[in-house]
Amino acid sequence: MVLKRHRAIFRPSSENIVEENDGLVPPTANQYLAMMQRSLILLLTFFFSSLANAQFGGGDKSTFKAVSQVTGIAPGETFKIALQLNHPDHWHSYYVNPGILGTSMKVDWELPDGFTASETIFAIPRAIETKSGGLDTVLYGYEGEVVFYYEITAPNELAPGKDLTISGKAGWQICDEGSCVQESGEISLVIKSAAVTVPDAAGAAVFENPPIAKPADGWTFEVVEDEGSFSLTATAPDGVSIQEDGIYFFSSDQQVDSQSLQDAEVDGQMIIAYFDRNFGN
Repeated sequence: MVLKRHRAIFRPSSENIVEENDGLVPPTANQYLAMMQRSLILLLTFFFSSLANAQFGGGDKSTFKAVSQVTGIAPGETFKIALQLNHPDHWHSYYVNPGILGTSMKVDWELPDGFTASETIFAIPRAIETKSGGLDTVLYGYEGEVVFYYEITAPNELAPGKDLTISGKAGWQICDEGSCVQESGEISLVIKSAAVTVPDAAGAAVFENPPIAKPADGWTFEVVEDEGSFSLTATAPDGVSIQEDGIYFFSSDQQVDSQSLQDAEVDGQMIIAYFDRNFGN
């Protein structure tokens, strides 16, 4: 079987995919070093230009709302809180891996005794093409409306009938092509301790089928690293249909260079993807 290599470039417009059917020839060691040197110069230029252009405060602001999944929580059980963020037009916020620069959503929680909160559960981001410091840049983030989720777990010992205040201060950054703004929002939700957990019907819609990464049940994965690049082979279980267009890998820990093109091949139930390594991690 002849595999077809797709070079996918994501754009914010409706024309999402550009394909090139040419082959991929890996660079020599000297060529790769030269490319890394040029990339470092571009990155430094981008960084200092972004600092010069950044604005902290003022301008359009996003709107923020916290929603609880429950009105009552039983001992030892877990519920979700959703933070809904609406951006001004042409502004974006960031995924846990922003691409190059950017601050993602974080919450400093104040919880009742014995309660614990998870890390931010991020929605699946978009690869946003923008300009910063005169450079074409790919950022990982969100435009329009996005929801961030948190799991709150009650202690095993919890007397029923008490009012419980779930508080916190959320912080995030929004940017457009010319400026960035640090924003924050206060969280204050009151629920009751109960013998049985009571869902909140008023906010149920935001928790139905959330746009977050789902467990890859039945899939197998293999990663190989070779001289500054990765290949990932993902094999789907029988019965899963794979769409060739739109395959993109979002690295949550910045191991993959977000500014490099990603290549993907589909062969039956296998996806074989190729990435350049981010040498800053």
